[in-house]
Amino acid sequence: MMTSCCCKVNRCLGRFCLTAVLAVWTIAPAWAGGPLKPVVQQLPKAVFNRNLPVHRIEKILADRVASSRARVPELSEGEETLFAIEDAPVRAVRRWPSAQYKNGPYAELPFWRGLSLQGKYNYFLAANNRACRRNIISQLRAFEALHKHLAGLWQERVKFPDKPLDEVLVQAINPQTQYILLGEEHDQAQIQKFVVRFLQTYQKTYPDKKVILLTEFLPVGWKRQRDLQDMLEEDPNYARVFASALRLNMLVWGLEQKYVSREAARVTPEHQVTDARKIDLWALPEAMRLRNRSWMDQLNQLRQQYPNAVFIFYAGMDHVDYSASFSVAAQLSPERTFVASLLPQRKKIEYARNWTEDARYNQFPFAQQKVLGWDDPALSRVAGFDIQLRISKEAYLPAKAKRK
Repeated sequence: MMTSCCCKVNRCLGRFCLTAVLAVWTIAPAWAGGPLKPVVQQLPKAVFNRNLPVHRIEKILADRVASSRARVPELSEGEETLFAIEDAPVRAVRRWPSAQYKNGPYAELPFWRGLSLQGKYNYFLAANNRACRRNIISQLRAFEALHKHLAGLWQERVKFPDKPLDEVLVQAINPQTQYILLGEEHDQAQIQKFVVRFLQTYQKTYPDKKVILLTEFLPVGWKRQRDLQDMLEEDPNYARVFASALRLNMLVWGLEQKYVSREAARVTPEHQVTDARKIDLWALPEAMRLRNRSWMDQLNQLRQQYPNAVFIFYAGMDHVDYSASFSVAAQLSPERTFVASLLPQRKKIEYARNWTEDARYNQFPFAQQKVLGWDDPALSRVAGFDIQLRISKEAYLPAKAKRK
């Protein structure tokens, strides 16, 4: 079972997804908006109709890989530090789609089953090039906007009470909030322990609320006991989060499709890097868009069944931050949504986890703030979160774990 490897957690200095881009259908070009939107929406039907020969579709897809790659902006040396290797276009797909999950996220396309393996790869590569273009353009704009608001972000930050962070978070959330998005840095034991405490504190504060915990760390389906048993062996700290939620009578819902959670899909980057074998296909911009689209589809179904429930998303921050590319938060009602960014507290900042840490560090030492947040929603949108918590091992790990 895959848990945290899907998300982009090993970041380059200063990079942070601070964009808010709504998903469009993967076949549409990156400029498929504004006055051209009605025309572009008809393009797939005109080009890929059922009567078009497969070899012709394959040729179109191969051409689109090159044409879409040419539209991805070239970054300056300074801009490159803002992005991770996953944000750049890739040269080839390795080991996906497999025979078991050959249709993957594109099963609804009428021509998909008839494509060769390379044709399917080309479809994804072209779609990822378009997603890379949108991601790069919007992140550069967001980085510029953040720099313009640095003084306001620093001066207008809220002074939070000196309480346990789980209590601080619960008190910061408006009681009318319906969507609570917990975006974490993965594989940090104190964060997972904190989430357990937060769920307990939230349930104690609002005992009458129906709470549904949705997470990327479990596959779609209802085989919860077996999934948790497997996770206890591989990722015990994550398993304890979901076991605790079940004890609190919360509904636990795994979000990740099986072709993501059970596939070790990899890609080949355009430029050779030392860890090329570790580049996960499911962390690429197009894959993030597809995964978030699937998550939103599941949320919409659950919302019909439980219209008054509180939905808590627990995932990587690249999925849920307001301004992350293809963000879940950006697709929800802003009046009913709250985003919390969960980071481990470190004595030394080796590299920036987000742009507030990197930008003018000496003048505005955001990274030294144990709790960071704003009353002004506009500033929260610029930063990407309503509140950011730096969680220490001393406060949230059991005594036995502290001594290790």
